[in-house]
Amino acid sequence: MGSAKGLLTDESLTAFFFVTLPESLPIAVITRFINWFHEFGIPVGGVVVNGLIQKNQVGKDAAEFVLNRVQMQDEHMGEIWSIFVIG
Repeated sequence: MGSAKGLLTDESLTAFFFVTLPESLPIAVITRFINWFHEFGIPVGGVVVNGLIQKNQVGKDAAEFVLNRVQMQDEHMGEIWSIFVIG
């Protein structure tokens, strides 16, 4: 167990990356997990966002659902940038 803890907490050897969707619940879940990792001294390498609709591929004539989804994702990406990006 000591070796495993040493490996998991050594920043030069280990970093965990979390994958999320640009939606409220997944953001809340990984926020909780990242806080736990910090409490245990396990390095977090970053957050990867999956399932993001590429705005440049959505025309103005796209379905209302798609346009609303893009807007929602924009808002959640702002939240992701403010919570997880250190700078």
